[in-house]
Amino acid sequence: MKLNLLIVGGGSSLGLGLAKKMILEGHNLCLITSKKNIDLPPRKNVKVIPTKLENSDDVRATCINIFKEFNSFDVIFYNIGGGLGMSDTMISFDDFSKVLWFNFGVIQEFNRLMIPKIKPSGKIICIGSIATRQLIGSLGYTVAKTALETYVRFLGKELIPKKISIMALSIGAYWEKGNAMDRLKLRKPAIYNDFIETRLPRKKMATTEEIIPFISHFCVTDTSILSGSVIPMDGAENISL
Repeated sequence: MKLNLLIVGGGSSLGLGLAKKMILEGHNLCLITSKKNIDLPPRKNVKVIPTKLENSDDVRATCINIFKEFNSFDVIFYNIGGGLGMSDTMISFDDFSKVLWFNFGVIQEFNRLMIPKIKPSGKIICIGSIATRQLIGSLGYTVAKTALETYVRFLGKELIPKKISIMALSIGAYWEKGNAMDRLKLRKPAIYNDFIETRLPRKKMATTEEIIPFISHFCVTDTSILSGSVIPMDGAENISL
């Protein structure tokens, strides 16, 4: 069965990897991205909407464009978040608000507008972080991801009567060209190698290609039993400290 998927953050990383896999499987995709040019397979079944998501007005305008192309969705996948380079523990409230918006606010606002467009037995999949348990990321990022995971747990029980499930995948460190781990490997290889030896029980860094099959499985499988769940996907990294 062909699915309608909305991927917010579909221009890079896990969002792009999932898009490529689902395109090849023949599903219909709508990709929301800040990038204008994306390397995709032949894409007759794909609509790309380049946009910035800096505030709620941007989200509302984006949803209007989405509704011009799709009446409903089976899956919404959120590949969005990051610390925005704001690592100061004494982060100002204005800067913290930006991090909170990027990691949680965008998702909350999209869901508020998009949930009425999700089909029965549909699902929402968010990317969380093991930083919420290890407390090793920046304060702003960690608090924002904690808010997201709490939101997922709370909303899970609210959506079940509507036959919609929501989950968060609590991702650990993984490598992809251009991401934070790739930059660490290039700039500080000794620290990168030490991270693998001391923090990763498998003694190997995960990759996008390793994670994508699990996300795609959740897209095509009944996940009602997982609604409200925060699922670790980190090779036991979360218990390594």
